[in-house]
Amino acid sequence: MSALNKLRNLNNVVYLITNATKTPHVVSVAGSILYDVCVREQKWKFGTTTPSEIRIEKCLKTDKTILMDKFASTSLWIVACKLTHSNRWIEPHGCCRLIHSTEIETLGYRSSRNQSLVDLGNEFGGKDLVEINRFALRKQLRNQGVGREILNIALDIHRCLWPDRPLLYTTNVKVTKEHVMNKLVETQPNRFSLQIFGDPFRYEEHDPHYCHTHILRNKFTSNSEFLSDSQFRKALNHSLPITIVSYKDTGSSPNEKQNFIFGNVAWQMK
Repeated sequence: MSALNKLRNLNNVVYLITNATKTPHVVSVAGSILYDVCVREQKWKFGTTTPSEIRIEKCLKTDKTILMDKFASTSLWIVACKLTHSNRWIEPHGCCRLIHSTEIETLGYRSSRNQSLVDLGNEFGGKDLVEINRFALRKQLRNQGVGREILNIALDIHRCLWPDRPLLYTTNVKVTKEHVMNKLVETQPNRFSLQIFGDPFRYEEHDPHYCHTHILRNKFTSNSEFLSDSQFRKALNHSLPITIVSYKDTGSSPNEKQNFIFGNVAWQMK
């Protein structure tokens, strides 16, 4: 059973899946999470000029400080939000993204210093790969299964929309075995194959740690676990966001929103 069909409204949390090209405000929502977790808490430092065009800026609409880059507005994002009792999402706490329509971010760092990334580009080609990154979760929702659910949803989306394209992600070599993504994949050996590609690399010369490059492949490309793959694709191509909540908690009039039901999960399209 897929993560989407098993999803519950855990601790009053819902998960938004949104294409940033159609809902640009999601960029500032995710960017605020990334700034709080990656920059303020984890003290992530990056160069003034990077291939990803990473930068810190103010959102003009919300006046919040956000972390941005050149992939933010073209990616597919999953955002975890805490709900009020009225089922109106008020505060985003976690996110990750899938880069699928352009050359992936990691390949932008290939150079003579990072020969393994040069080899990666030669073997796969930038647009043949999908990359998952910018995974962050605020302290309020940690150790509650929310992070695993975000990644589970991302894996389901990848298998449904791009089943034949390898999925790439990177991990700090010091925490590779303990990384939540690796632990998640290890629990589903019949679903995925996973390899570490090439030698460890550093994105920038000043980075304190090296990273492993992971290539994940689906062992089968059937979408049979989804009740309707065509509806799933149709939903992602419509005006977003799509809100995933437990069906019993939707509580909305059919005239207010169009719902796509996958098992006990409702996809609400505004």
